[in-house]
Amino acid sequence: MVHPHTFLRFPGGLEKAVSFTFDDGTVEDRRVADRMGELGLRGTFNINSGWFGRKTFNPRLTAEETVEALDRDFVEIACHGAFHVDPTRVDASTFIWDVMRDRDALEKLFRRPITGFAYPQSAFTKDAMELLERLGFEYARAGGGSEFRLPKNCYELRTTCHLLSGGFDEYAEKFLPFRCSDDLWWDSADAQFFNIFCHSYEISGKGGRWETAFRHMEAVAGHSDIWYATNIEVIRYIRAYRALVFSLERGSVYNPSCRTVWFRHDGGIGSVGPGETAAF
Repeated sequence: MVHPHTFLRFPGGLEKAVSFTFDDGTVEDRRVADRMGELGLRGTFNINSGWFGRKTFNPRLTAEETVEALDRDFVEIACHGAFHVDPTRVDASTFIWDVMRDRDALEKLFRRPITGFAYPQSAFTKDAMELLERLGFEYARAGGGSEFRLPKNCYELRTTCHLLSGGFDEYAEKFLPFRCSDDLWWDSADAQFFNIFCHSYEISGKGGRWETAFRHMEAVAGHSDIWYATNIEVIRYIRAYRALVFSLERGSVYNPSCRTVWFRHDGGIGSVGPGETAAF
């Protein structure tokens, strides 16, 4: 019998993934998305549809401008609550109203299912997590993280660090050369996920920090050993990996999902196609 520990690898057997996530839908999103496209990056923009076109306090894109700026193949559109309602400050019905009003507006605008969510203020409760799952969302993201670990719970996805953080270079210097350990007993055997957060209006505030933001984006762009993905692409891949069905002695695996999944198993890298069974 081979050792039963198996570890996720990203598409192509890669050990690292990078994603960007921006909140609120402010006018600066357009410039951010332009630069992401130029660099080959992918990311998620979390939108408050109730504030389309607002002119005061961090001006927002209109609905039409949001589509023009963000309807791109490297962008995921996700919900952030129509009016940015904090689930820890309202009852369940108010939270549901805000979430589903946002989802309905964004789905009609972009003509696609919108099943990602970012918690307003990064605030959430166990009840909010359960509600979002029951409402059909695939994941929910909060801030406040500081690690490269994959989420154990898809409704408690965390960011790793802020795009404008003074410590960004240290995170990048730790992440970019990372290689998974052969030791089966440590977290370093797992694939790593660098989830980078920002409000784009923060980049233009305080005299403008576009040079810093773009330098940080450029630092993690263009690496052949990194999978660039939106938040929902990462979550869907993790779910597909966790759905794999291994035989008792780990000599074969069945993949019930619709995507090819890669993994480290018994010292080597393997993959199994959608709906297929692979023997080792």
